[in-house]
Amino acid sequence: PSKKQQYLQMADINPSQLLKGEVPHLIDEWQLAPKLWDAVRFEVDQRDDFGQFILTGFAVPPKSTQISHTGTGRITSLTMRTMSLFESGDSDAWNPNLRSKTAIRSSDTRYFVDPSVATAALGIGPNDLINDLSAAGLIFENLCVRDLRIYADSLDGKVYHYRDKNGLECDAVMHLRNGRYGLIEIKLGGDELIEEGAKNLLALKDNETIAMAIRDAMLKDKENK
Repeated sequence: PSKKQQYLQMADINPSQLLKGEVPHLIDEWQLAPKLWDAVRFEVDQRDDFGQFILTGFAVPPKSTQISHTGTGRITSLTMRTMSLFESGDSDAWNPNLRSKTAIRSSDTRYFVDPSVATAALGIGPNDLINDLSAAGLIFENLCVRDLRIYADSLDGKVYHYRDKNGLECDAVMHLRNGRYGLIEIKLGGDELIEEGAKNLLALKDNETIAMAIRDAMLKDKENK
């Protein structure tokens, strides 16, 4: 903050000077100095490499006469989940097969974008979680879902949850646009819980609705090959 005006002045006089240094180079609140946008675009063209800069602030360029390029082909948007202003996120219900006659629970499951929000709201720390492993397991599941969402985004996929009318459920389902998916059970640890998760995955595999979706995914893989 003490150098804010100095940086803004430099961005106006010679914005490329602020782009020097190790990469990836983070520039926060870039929209305060719109000239940085074109400077970044030009520098990306010169370096011809990925992951050079991270611009945080507005998701889209502000309307400004100081910006002459849209950034297409050079700059792309990225969801920063743990820095979101939202405290919660929904995990949609997963329907493995549109032809299935099995009733699927369609209500969303709500997760914290960052599980630390939950611990802060409850006023608990590491020792509290160690003394309450059930609560720790819930926080851990939230943490895993958060990271799965990040991985899914990079694969152009999405994370869902699954539960049918018989109570058969899965903690998370990573589903890709090409039809492939992975069923995921999340357990904090311990032989008993891990075995419980494994049995649940086997039950899901034997489920007629899931089996149909697996066959469809395998057929799509063969067609793509």
